[in-house]
Amino acid sequence: MRRVALAGAVVVGLVLVAVHWVGLFVAGALVGLTRRSLVRALVAGLAFGVLVLAVFFLLTPPVSPGNVLAVAPLSYVTVGVTLAGPVCGALARGVV
Repeated sequence: MRRVALAGAVVVGLVLVAVHWVGLFVAGALVGLTRRSLVRALVAGLAFGVLVLAVFFLLTPPVSPGNVLAVAPLSYVTVGVTLAGPVCGALARGVV
């Protein structure tokens, strides 16, 4: 049952991320709430952030990892928020 909930949270999360960047936090919370412990929730949030980055690089072919380094300050913020947002959202597991 948790795997089905996790798959649903990932799909909903990807849709939310496509709409607005705040979806990273909401998706992290959704993914984190499907895990049994806070540590697993944080790992799941980080994994979701990596998935979002992978989808970003796959769907935008002109933006290769080498090109991202060319716009260094902006790319650091993009990668940082993409990885840290879902982890911060997954902290909701510690509250519940």
